[in-house]
Amino acid sequence: MKQNSYSIKEGVLIARIYGVVSASSIETSLDELCKLTDAQAHQTLPLVILYDKNLKLDLPPSNYSMLVDNQLIAHLSGVFVASKNQEVWQIGEVINTMFLGGKVQFFDEFEEAFAAAKQSLGAKESILEKQGS
Repeated sequence: MKQNSYSIKEGVLIARIYGVVSASSIETSLDELCKLTDAQAHQTLPLVILYDKNLKLDLPPSNYSMLVDNQLIAHLSGVFVASKNQEVWQIGEVINTMFLGGKVQFFDEFEEAFAAAKQSLGAKESILEKQGS
């Protein structure tokens, strides 16, 4: 099984997520991503999350807020999700609407999400500070 990976490429924070998404795997991912943003002198970065199409979601609705109620979100200028997994899209849309005012963008392909993320490079405000979608 592939392992989750986290990196910064051309100024874009990238998380590649495989296997099962659970509360504990989210905590691990957030820790790894925070380490990367801490090294960037607190500038805001766009985040591309690539979810594997065979991903399994083991995340009850009571845990949805942990995706946005964390220190990482303050360092993100945008969130761009790439996945062909319909469950990821459905739950992602719920979380996006409930907590982020529709500011997350969804794509079928990583390349599309990465190109959109690059357009938000240099943004000074976090996704939480942005007005509208």
